[in-house]
Amino acid sequence: MPPEGESQDQRCLVAFVVPVRNDAIRLARCLASIRATAGPDASIIVMDHGSVDGSADVALAAGARVVGAGRDMPNVAALRNQGAGLADTPFVAFIDADHEVAPTWLASALAAAGDSHIGAVGAPYHPPQPGTWVQQWYDALPRHPAAVEPAEWSGAGNLLVRRDAFTAVGGFDLTLEASEDVDLCHRLARAGWRLLNVPGMRCIHHGDPATLTHLFRQELWRGRDNLRV
Repeated sequence: MPPEGESQDQRCLVAFVVPVRNDAIRLARCLASIRATAGPDASIIVMDHGSVDGSADVALAAGARVVGAGRDMPNVAALRNQGAGLADTPFVAFIDADHEVAPTWLASALAAAGDSHIGAVGAPYHPPQPGTWVQQWYDALPRHPAAVEPAEWSGAGNLLVRRDAFTAVGGFDLTLEASEDVDLCHRLARAGWRLLNVPGMRCIHHGDPATLTHLFRQELWRGRDNLRV
């Protein structure tokens, strides 16, 4: 049975693309949460970036389609683009392996994206609970609106994009190691598409930096492409 308030037709509108590299435990939780929001027949494409920890086996056991991308793929943007190219649905959902989406995710995303002028919808990440003080502080930085509102960009770990819009702007920029999601959203907006922040698309980011050292390394890595974007 589909989750309450959701139909078989809704589930057929979306293909989920999940890139992974050696993250089997968190991938299992991610895929279980996708099944919980989208049902047992959801289309899930796991892009395996040369994992050696059994991530591919976890994905197959969860009923996902596994595509072995190999370590020669340049970055996660390339993995997402390849996965989106395999989708034949009107929408593509990009969910990272270390994320866990809420049961309300799919119904909320599709309700917000129903207007044909909407190019993408998403929501800020939340840390795992109770979380460290670093995670609590970091979570207080982005706005977490209580209602649907316009957005400038959304993170690619928790994002639903209209496939025609994604294709029209050329997908993610393969030259970017980081901030590729910011760049994609900006190009969608310049092309005339609207973007929305949707609270019902709540997700937990289990890879949220738990220490100052982790946070510093993350921001240092992300900063390499921030100025370009």
